[in-house]
Amino acid sequence: MKPSKYTKEKAEAILDLMSTGKSLFQSCLQHQIPYRTFRSWLKQDKEGLNESYEEAKRACMEAIAEELHNLVHSEPTAEEKEYPHLLKLRDTRMNHLKWTLEKRHRNVYGTQVKIEQSHTIDLKPLLNQVQKSIETKGLKPVNVISKSTETPLESSNNNLIEHSTIKPIKRT
Repeated sequence: MKPSKYTKEKAEAILDLMSTGKSLFQSCLQHQIPYRTFRSWLKQDKEGLNESYEEAKRACMEAIAEELHNLVHSEPTAEEKEYPHLLKLRDTRMNHLKWTLEKRHRNVYGTQVKIEQSHTIDLKPLLNQVQKSIETKGLKPVNVISKSTETPLESSNNNLIEHSTIKPIKRT
């Protein structure tokens, strides 16, 4: 297939088919538009195509979720009851739809894992060790902080400028 010229009608037809639950690749193939061509249209954002594409992706997600819901809640057909391998195919289809939702729409259907870490570092033992080292070497002793140093240091913007070695440039 050779690259096609962009028309709003072609783009809308592809996005309409995608909204029914088809992938972008399948939609492009059915409308005989190369997938790479459509992707280049998206990069160029022709006539606000990116916004329409995002809407089509949301509609696609809803269509897939609806199809999955219907498969889960429908009774097995007489044919499926007669041929158990068809039930296995139905299971496979449901697993595929779940996987598609989890991978293509992670923010809504993906597994949500939240990891929080908290670390507290007490520098008092280290400071005591440094103090002892200073004293054994005969250097001038420094006052050791008597409490733990778990709270962050506070400073204002003015202090940062006053103590900075870089002098601000005065503009006239």
